[in-house]
Amino acid sequence: MKVIVVGAGEVGFNIAKVLAGEGHDVVVIEKDERRISEIQDRLDVMVVHGSGSQLSALEESGINDADMLIAVTDSDETNIVACLIAKHLGVKKVVARVQTLGYDEPTGMVARKIGIDLIINPTRVVASEIFHLLQVPPASQVIEFAG
Repeated sequence: MKVIVVGAGEVGFNIAKVLAGEGHDVVVIEKDERRISEIQDRLDVMVVHGSGSQLSALEESGINDADMLIAVTDSDETNIVACLIAKHLGVKKVVARVQTLGYDEPTGMVARKIGIDLIINPTRVVASEIFHLLQVPPASQVIEFAG
């Protein structure tokens, strides 16, 4: 599967590393030249210098034959725009990480309406996991059965 990862911070780098390790064709779009050198030294992926919200960088990455785009830059807007462009160009699955509450409203209606397959907000995910953990009461009593 061909996957484009927009943004090579800690999350993007690790996503690219895992996907490349599983044999996927991975292209990383990154605007920081120092980060590009590190990626090229450590990963077997193609790297494009640019912004994922620029059509030229997306075209250089081979967007027209990509199966998935994962946008994980520090900019919610860049991530959303990259996904919208990718979806418009025929990419089957697009995923955006966002950090602003509201972009990821719980019903997922906004994501579906604009065509993004998955919007992930790490803060909301962590809060949700903690909430679920608190909903499961700890054992108040341990009873041994004779066996």
